[in-house]
Amino acid sequence: MGNTGQVIHDPGYSINVYPCVSVQKGHSITIPCTFTADGRNTFSNSSGYWRRMPLYPEYIVATNDKSSDVKKQNFYLMGNPDTGDCTLTITDARREDEGRYFFKFVERKDKTVKYFYKKAITYVAVTGEEYISGYSIDVDSCISVQEGLCVTIPCTFTADGRNTFSNSHGYWRRTPYESDYIVATNDKSSDVKKPNFYLTGNPDTGDCTLTITDAGREDNGSYYFRFEGSKESPVKYHYVREKTTTITVTDLSEEPVISDLGTVTAGIDKTVTCSLPGNCSATSFVFQWKKSDVSGIWKTSPTITFTPSLDDHQKTITCEITNSKGKTTKKTILLDVYESKFTIGLLIGGTIIAIAILFFGIIFFVRRNKKKSDLGEPSILTRTPPKKIKVEEKEEEIYENVSAVRPKDGTHYPMKAIDEPEENIYANS
Repeated sequence: MGNTGQVIHDPGYSINVYPCVSVQKGHSITIPCTFTADGRNTFSNSSGYWRRMPLYPEYIVATNDKSSDVKKQNFYLMGNPDTGDCTLTITDARREDEGRYFFKFVERKDKTVKYFYKKAITYVAVTGEEYISGYSIDVDSCISVQEGLCVTIPCTFTADGRNTFSNSHGYWRRTPYESDYIVATNDKSSDVKKPNFYLTGNPDTGDCTLTITDAGREDNGSYYFRFEGSKESPVKYHYVREKTTTITVTDLSEEPVISDLGTVTAGIDKTVTCSLPGNCSATSFVFQWKKSDVSGIWKTSPTITFTPSLDDHQKTITCEITNSKGKTTKKTILLDVYESKFTIGLLIGGTIIAIAILFFGIIFFVRRNKKKSDLGEPSILTRTPPKKIKVEEKEEEIYENVSAVRPKDGTHYPMKAIDEPEENIYANS
């Protein structure tokens, strides 16, 4: 069915619906669809209309408005517009049902709110018919690609019951049928209308693969393949009746792809690449990197190299890509920065050395004191502090045994200083 996606038309008006669906002839298909109008998805007495493109006011294919003339009896509006549901069902699909359709909403008879969701076109492709035996093609009917990105559409075919040829040419053309509107070919003599379309398959091997780069809104449309054998070969065929491929270009919304950072180590350069989704090689994009601790733009190339520090731990870096239309998409990653093994080794080594020095120092100290103890010397661990001698008590002890002899007449004899020279002591002998 392709990829569903929300298309916002104006503030408060949006729709979610597949841009392209395919259904086999004679089968049925239901296309889910939801919408908002005037910022709401609940209404009263509202009407919904599925209409065909080009914009013909009277060409309504499905509605819940019983007063309207419906052009297709096998198209049904199954959703209830009062609940923001625009689901469409197609039964017994026929080749004439193939085409482009859009949804219109009207609230109440007084038409308080009405809106055409013409930006969200749904292409219905009907498959399963083979017109001429021996001529077949296998390619997707519906392809969606985001604006500015690229897509490769696998394609194989048979012609005249074969898929091997010599010197053949293949042509991708746009519908409605225009013989000179070639968008991609391997025929160098042909004028190509779209320089971003490429026939990447080799028609000589039954390969009609188409690649589109830098997709733009102008690439929206339906395309078919034509095959021509060598100049001598009468085999020529265009597969417009068997299968057409509808390209729908949608808004850019998919995130960029950022390469795996691996282990981020402080002080060691790290290279990281930001690329477009889907391995696309478009060149019309502008790349910008932003860092949470850096104001403004940090770097401006798809691949960058930086030297992380421990201060970058838990910081974010963001890659933004902007297409030629000014649409931007981005992706952010968180940095987990680790210390380098060298730094950790130095810290661990230094710690071990410090512990070893402390350990052996304690052992030396204990052994030294034990040796002193064994020799009877007091050690720092066993030595007791000396007793304090009170000066007053000592003075009393000094004079305690000295006889206090004094003459009765009270005469005082001064004591000789003990530090007088010896000759003075024996002077009167």
